[in-house]
Amino acid sequence: MTAAEALRKIAATTDAALVEAWFRIEKATAPVLAYRKLQADAAKRGHAFHHSKELAEAERALDVAKAIAAPLEAVAAAGAWSRFVLVPNGHLHRGFGCSTLRWTTQTGLMPEYSGADEEEIVELAGEVACTVCFPSAPVDRPTMIPALKKAREEREAEAAARAAKKVAAEAAKIVVGRKVYKTQRAAENQIGWEIENVVSRRYMTAGDAAHRAHLDNLAAEDLAAAQEIAQAIAAAVEGYSADEILAKKFAAKVKVYRKAGWEIPADAAL
Repeated sequence: MTAAEALRKIAATTDAALVEAWFRIEKATAPVLAYRKLQADAAKRGHAFHHSKELAEAERALDVAKAIAAPLEAVAAAGAWSRFVLVPNGHLHRGFGCSTLRWTTQTGLMPEYSGADEEEIVELAGEVACTVCFPSAPVDRPTMIPALKKAREEREAEAAARAAKKVAAEAAKIVVGRKVYKTQRAAENQIGWEIENVVSRRYMTAGDAAHRAHLDNLAAEDLAAAQEIAQAIAAAVEGYSADEILAKKFAAKVKVYRKAGWEIPADAAL
């Protein structure tokens, strides 16, 4: 192992411990703040504070966390090696001192790159490299930082999936004149409704000859509507048989109406 490789290993290990120490501080700070708020509220209302023991324990835990972080922070302050900081959905910076960063900016130290050669990391960072920290950063090159690359690929995959879904949805539509059915199933459901009208009107008891003629005309219109939809499906779906779906729907509706007590001839057909 070369001296440079050894330094990078020490840098990565030390800064990983620093990140963990900061996490402990953040975790230990939460209960301290919560108990102090309860204490302040109690004082404001003139009530007794009943969590002094818990607050003291939380403060001790925070002190321990800070004590663990202190020597690691001292190493970081000494600037013994290069450090790189990433802003979520933002840029990669050389440490925490970039003028574009604010005290409110969320940042994350990337210990896996601590001690690395800047040119190597900037090349890896590509478009996310801060041009203030790295004026020569290749802003037109997609980042190859593993976590960001993975996120980009996931976004691209999701976008491709949405586009494919949209194309599939468009392809699945059945258009009949001005009417658009979103799916083949929806169109076939409408065929079923039209055929049910055919059966009910064709085999309904008529009051007189004029009524019979009216019902037959309506049934013919319903059948024509069903046929138009079936033919539209056949035109859109390879191997689809309009005659088969019409016959199937007719047989199913006849069966239902016979079961309900309607007198329908045994040889009834479209």
